[in-house]
Amino acid sequence: MNGFQQILGQPHAVGLLQRDFVQGKVKHAYLLAGPGGVGKRTVALAFARTLFCLQPTEAGDSCGQCRNCRRSDHGQVPDFQLVQPEGKKTIGIEQIREIGRQLGLKHVEGGPRVILIDRADRMTTDAANCLLKNLEDPPAGTVFILTADEQEMLLSTIVSRCQMIRLKSLEHQAVQQILERQSDLGPEQTRQLAELSSGSVGDVLEKRQQLLEAGPWMDLGALLAEAGVRQEALRLAETLEKVDCLEELLGSWIVDFRNALMASVLPAEERPICRESLEDKGELFLTEGLALLLDMKSKRKQNVNARLALDVMLQRMFDALEDNRGGNHGRR
Repeated sequence: MNGFQQILGQPHAVGLLQRDFVQGKVKHAYLLAGPGGVGKRTVALAFARTLFCLQPTEAGDSCGQCRNCRRSDHGQVPDFQLVQPEGKKTIGIEQIREIGRQLGLKHVEGGPRVILIDRADRMTTDAANCLLKNLEDPPAGTVFILTADEQEMLLSTIVSRCQMIRLKSLEHQAVQQILERQSDLGPEQTRQLAELSSGSVGDVLEKRQQLLEAGPWMDLGALLAEAGVRQEALRLAETLEKVDCLEELLGSWIVDFRNALMASVLPAEERPICRESLEDKGELFLTEGLALLLDMKSKRKQNVNARLALDVMLQRMFDALEDNRGGNHGRR
C-alpha cells in the first residue's frame, strides 16, 4: 500500500478522507465511485494504511515507517480484509458471508478492522443483500470501503449507507506522471499514451500496445495538410478505419482542436498549449473541425458505419481546410 502523498490526480477524494481522519469523524462505510482505472483502489488502500498507522501525520496520512505501515506494504495486516471479483467476474454470496463470519470474531490486534470490497458493483444480488445486513449494524471499529465503476449497479440501500466520494477522470499530466512511475517506457511514449488516454491509467496499461501503434495518426492537422488533395483524404479514412484505438484518437483530436480554438481567441497569457499544425488555422476551420469530430464521436456511440462516417468527416474537414487556405474567401 502507498500513502496519500504518492497519489496523483485525486486531491478532492484524498482531501475528504484525510479530513474525516484528522477530525476523528471516520464513517463506518465509504463508497469510492468513478470511472475505471482512475485510482479508486489505490485511494482505498492508502486510507486503510492511514487507519492502521501507529504514528499518522497531522495532515492525515500514514507515516510509512511504523510497524503497521511496513506490514501494510507487504499485505500482512491481520485486521484487513480484501474482497474482489473471483476470476474478474462477480463477487458471490459466500465471499460476503465470510465477511460476516470475520465480523463475529474479535479484532486480532485491538485496532480498527478494514474491509475493502473492490468492484462492489459486481456483487450478485444475493451477495449485495447479504452485505446490506452487515452495513446496517457493523461492529464498532469496523470500516467498510467499497469501490465501484458503475454506481448504478449497486443497491440504492447500500449506496445510502455509505459516505459517497466521487473520483474523476485524470488529467493527461497526471496520467503521464503515473505511467512514468509504473512502466519502462520513455518520456515520449508516456506522453503519447497520456494524450490518448481517456483519463484512465488502467485503460492505458490494458491497451498499451495498440495506443503506441497509433502514434503516426495523432496529429490530425498534419495528416490533413499532408493529404494535399481530397482523394488522399479518402485514403486516410480507409487507413484510420483499421486502427484499433480509433475511439482514443477521436478523444485526442477533440482535445487538440478545442485547445487550438481556445488559443485562437484567448489572450496570450491564457492560451493553452496546442499542436503546431493547428496554430495558424482560422477560428472558422477550428470550430467546424471540432463540430465534425464531436459528431463523429456521437456517431460511433450509435454504431454508425465507421468507414462511411470517416469519409464524410474527413471530406468536410478537408474542404474546411481548403477554405482556410483561401483566407476564408471560399474554396479554390
